[in-house]
Amino acid sequence: MYASVLPIAHRGASAYAPENTLSAIRKSIELGAKYIEIDVHMTKDGEVVAIHDSTINRTSNASGNVMDYSLDELRGYDFGSWFDSLFVGEKIPTLSEVLKLTANKAILIIELKYGEEKYPKIEEKVIEIVKNLQLSKQIILKSFSYRILNKFQKIAPGIERLYCIFWGNSWFTVDDFIRFNGVFEMASFKYLQVHKYFLTQELIEQAHKKGIRVVVWDVHDQQTMKKFVEMGVDFIETDNVDYVLNL
Repeated sequence: MYASVLPIAHRGASAYAPENTLSAIRKSIELGAKYIEIDVHMTKDGEVVAIHDSTINRTSNASGNVMDYSLDELRGYDFGSWFDSLFVGEKIPTLSEVLKLTANKAILIIELKYGEEKYPKIEEKVIEIVKNLQLSKQIILKSFSYRILNKFQKIAPGIERLYCIFWGNSWFTVDDFIRFNGVFEMASFKYLQVHKYFLTQELIEQAHKKGIRVVVWDVHDQQTMKKFVEMGVDFIETDNVDYVLNL
């Protein structure tokens, strides 16, 4: 039963290396992850980089908005020592670098928190990078924003999408999520990611009936992992990939 549930490495193996860095990606591959999630933002000169926050304050030795720096300027900062001295000098990676590292090793889940309202044409840029590397079949596009996912549906209809939600109630259905957003294209997403506080067995069953695979996130201990495995989830997004694999 447990073997059928797959871990998603949250920002790479972020329990063991600084999140959204090449070190975290390498470690997640080393641990056996077949699905790896990263977040992306855009620099002043239009480069797509892997970082969770829209600022560099938390995960570097500098401060400011990602969008206010060029890639070369960001490369001058340390994105590893905040996590551990073993990672002093770790650089912020580009999406292209991450894709090259995961190619033919894992499916890369690329999350956009902001679309063109903050980063002009970032959706098009992401697709351009993916297609130039011929990796369209090795990625999943993820967002909390149905507007971003619907734009991806229009510009890259052949690439799978993951709709992520934090809020919810136990009485919500999959159809509610689609209808309340009021956008027809959302009906074609392949993955639904629900926070652990709001995921119910009924919602999992409804999603499965529609052919939608379910991801639970923010789960980092084995006891909670086992609970969701027994409920029937397909994926567990976690900092501790090895915990899921060791089940």
